[in-house]
Amino acid sequence: MPNAGPVWLDAEIVLELNRQVLRFSDETPGVRGGTCLKAALMRPKAQYLYSGIRSYPHLAAHYAEAITGKHVFRGGNKRTSLAAAAVFLRLNGLDIEATLPPTETSETFDDEAFKHIVALSTGEINAVAFGNWLASLARKQS
Repeated sequence: MPNAGPVWLDAEIVLELNRQVLRFSDETPGVRGGTCLKAALMRPKAQYLYSGIRSYPHLAAHYAEAITGKHVFRGGNKRTSLAAAAVFLRLNGLDIEATLPPTETSETFDDEAFKHIVALSTGEINAVAFGNWLASLARKQS
C-alpha cells in the first residue's frame, strides 16, 4: 500500500490543544480572530507540497513556527505550538522525548523545550533548526 502522506492537524484539534495548555492558567483560550489559524495550519502542507519537505519533525516545526509567529491565540501560543508539534508527530507514528505541558505532574516545559520554543518564537532559530531539534528527540512509536 503506498504512503498516503502525513496525517495533518485540523483547527478543532489545535483549538482543543490551546484549551488544554491553558487549563492551568488564568489566560483565555481561543483564537485572536481573522484567518491566522487557517494560515498557520496551511504552512506545513505548503512545505510538503511545494518545498518537498518530507521529514515529519520538520513539518511539525513549521506548525510550531507558524503558530508562534502569527500569534494565533489569545494566550499560550508557545505552549500550543509545542503541543501541536508533538501531536502531529504522534499522529504520524513518532513520539518526542520531552516534557510538554500540561501533564498531571507538570505545568511547565522541560528546560530544553522552553529554550527552543522561545528561540523559535523570537526568530533566534528558524523552522529548520527547530525541526533538527525535534528530529533529535523523535522516536518511532512501539
